[in-house]
Amino acid sequence: MQFHPLLATILTLPLALAAPTPAPVHTYVLSPLAENPATAAVNNILPRANAADPSFTDDAKFQSELLAHHNHLRGEHTAGQLVWDPELARVAAELTNTCVYEHSYAARNGGPYGENIALGYPTVRDTCYAWGEAERASYTPAEYEHPSYNSRMGHFTQIVWVGTQRVGCARKLCDGRWFVACEYSARGNIRAEEYYKKNVLPPVATA
Repeated sequence: MQFHPLLATILTLPLALAAPTPAPVHTYVLSPLAENPATAAVNNILPRANAADPSFTDDAKFQSELLAHHNHLRGEHTAGQLVWDPELARVAAELTNTCVYEHSYAARNGGPYGENIALGYPTVRDTCYAWGEAERASYTPAEYEHPSYNSRMGHFTQIVWVGTQRVGCARKLCDGRWFVACEYSARGNIRAEEYYKKNVLPPVATA
């Protein structure tokens, strides 16, 4: 499979940081002094997959699988359960409906929500795995002790961010690939160690 850019937005000054293989990451960081601190966004592109997968074609399955995966991962990090927010889903749909594979203007410019995007994964589960467990594998015990923003793991840290309470997502079939976007409130990934220590907790087994 061919991978393309993986992006995450955070907040301080606009940065562009390269991540290791399989995909480069570009990050925008918000300062902890920003009025709406912390945003995170990610995107991946994979080749065309099964466009008829029910986790994409069925509204109820799409919502339930996204919530289940997010909340399972959050539970492993002592973070509260996210609830689905229709307004956030509407915002996500504004982005996916463009079929333009890039972060929203708001996410790139300190808007109120965190944002994860992906393109071309065969199922919702695969999409969430790329954002979550795949990045968590690189998060070491030392990083829980002295955390900071890392472009390789910003999507995972947004998902498990304790201060995030709501999520809304959308998808659109664009040239045979599913474009997925999730918006998060409150945003995660405030670029300061004190915020990471409070919001990105070790897995329950090692806490």
